[in-house]
Amino acid sequence: MPAQPQPLPPPAALPDLTGRLGGLFIALIKLIAACFARHPRFALIVVPLCRRLAHTRLRIERMLARLAAGKPAQRRSPPPRPHQPANPPPAEAPPAVPRPRIPSTPAWLLKATGSEAAIIGNQLEALLAEPAVADLLARTPALAHLLHPVRRMLGIAVLPPKRRKPRKPRQPRVRRVRPRLPAPKREQLPAWLQGRPPTASLQPLPWTVEKKRRS
Repeated sequence: MPAQPQPLPPPAALPDLTGRLGGLFIALIKLIAACFARHPRFALIVVPLCRRLAHTRLRIERMLARLAAGKPAQRRSPPPRPHQPANPPPAEAPPAVPRPRIPSTPAWLLKATGSEAAIIGNQLEALLAEPAVADLLARTPALAHLLHPVRRMLGIAVLPPKRRKPRKPRQPRVRRVRPRLPAPKREQLPAWLQGRPPTASLQPLPWTVEKKRRS
């Protein structure tokens, strides 16, 4: 019989998780806005990064609300693209404005802000390491997927290391030996193949016989 899935944490524990995660997200947004507002390198990513974190916080709250209501959590599918005609009319496109690129290297926020982000990262890591929350993340991949960018920028271990299956011991390679065909016996070959001229089977040519008669 297939193994039945274990029940999720009781709904009473999920609102507490929602409030604790939401408080850490708000503290992280305030820290980014305060540290990067006048930073010459990160000033352009303050608004898009804060919007991304606020949107992630809202999606996590909705997902936890669905779990508290007993509904399964699912990843949001991308919206369908609008149908475009095969030959659209030519239009003058506005000049493209380069978007600020948000760093993606591990623990980049710790290097940019210092100890303040490390405090938030330690609190988030301690929260996610609690047995109930870790079990919830293990059985809800969509929630773990939402927390992936935040854990990466704070230098928290994103996923537990995968357990590799032990390799099977290699069996010694058996070398196949092709059977050699027995060499044909020399006595079975005809005389002309054994290097001896077939003297008995040769007949004199007709013009040599005529020459002998004339002579």
